[in-house]
Amino acid sequence: MEGIAIIAFVGSWLLAGTTAWNWVEPSSFGTALIFLIVWAILTKVFDLIIGGVLFMLFANK
Repeated sequence: MEGIAIIAFVGSWLLAGTTAWNWVEPSSFGTALIFLIVWAILTKVFDLIIGGVLFMLFANK
């Protein structure tokens, strides 16, 4: 079960980075900083969602 969680959280990190890149599209130092901030926020949001889904799946086992 831990393997599924690790894969899910790595996937959420990559998905958050891709989504942040498409939203911000950094072309200067300032937009690169904004990209990093958005990436961090999206990572936490996706981690909360995936954590909740995994909790619901494995809570009854």
